[in-house]
Amino acid sequence: MFALGLLTIAFSTIVTVDGFEFTSSDEVARFSRLIEEFRCPQCLNTNLAGSDAPIAMDLRRTIYELMTDGKTDREIREYLRERYGDFILFRPRFTPKTVILWLLPVVLCLIASLLVLQLRRSRHNESLTTEELAQVEKLMGSKEC
Repeated sequence: MFALGLLTIAFSTIVTVDGFEFTSSDEVARFSRLIEEFRCPQCLNTNLAGSDAPIAMDLRRTIYELMTDGKTDREIREYLRERYGDFILFRPRFTPKTVILWLLPVVLCLIASLLVLQLRRSRHNESLTTEELAQVEKLMGSKEC
């Protein structure tokens, strides 16, 4: 009974995720967070955690190996970004190359807001006066069908 308890304790300290062994739940959480942060180069709109592509498995293995080598999250991000470019990041960095990605939605919302305001103003200015309405009614009444 005592030996069974020791075996349970020994095996509970090793957690296996995706075929990789971790010594703590913190490492599992860190690994999970990292593989959700990167885009699969083959699947495009899927992160590494949700992709079954062979390259996604290779990248998960790379992240695991970098973690076991003692690399920080920042170093892992830089390593993958240097190899695969900004494309691999789901949240691209704010750089001169990506400024359009970050600012275009804001600019489009401002333009749409200005167009809506302009349409409201033009509709308000287009309403007919009582004299104009009387003229329309007079013209409509004098027209024969």
